[in-house]
Amino acid sequence: MKRIAHLMFVLAALLLLAAQASASEPFTKAELDRFLVDLPAYVDLVRSEGERIENLEDPGTWEAARLGAAVTSFLESRDWVPERWAYVAAHVSQGLAVAQMKRHAPEMMSQMDAGRAQIMNNPYISAAQKQELMAQMQQSKAAVKSLGKDLPAEELALVKGNLDRIMKVYQDLD
Repeated sequence: MKRIAHLMFVLAALLLLAAQASASEPFTKAELDRFLVDLPAYVDLVRSEGERIENLEDPGTWEAARLGAAVTSFLESRDWVPERWAYVAAHVSQGLAVAQMKRHAPEMMSQMDAGRAQIMNNPYISAAQKQELMAQMQQSKAAVKSLGKDLPAEELALVKGNLDRIMKVYQDLD
């Protein structure tokens, strides 16, 4: 479980880095293939760098690790520009999240609707609290529905078309 949490932190760091990278052309099938080949070694390197860093929760630490000589050298040795790597990594991860979310969206929406009914029918929750909880639920629903809207369609299609392969690589990282 600790490794999964660490992996999720690494992936979140990649998403943050991609947000900082400049807008880019959609990634290609060739880049996806290269990314999936290089990802396990990259994660191993980041983990080994992380073991030498005291405060893993500090985003500045991860920014420093990304720019560190070992990581930059690793990416360049595999013909990646670090910003492009971050873009591809973030968009593949986001596409994977979209695919997973779409798979579970009906169940999640049903659970949210059931939760809404429970809240509205609970006599121990004040009207103001109910209103606040309903607003939070609406925000959650909107977030689920908007997930992936900023991904280029061709990237989402590549992720969906290679979902089993991507899932295997990501699962093997743990």
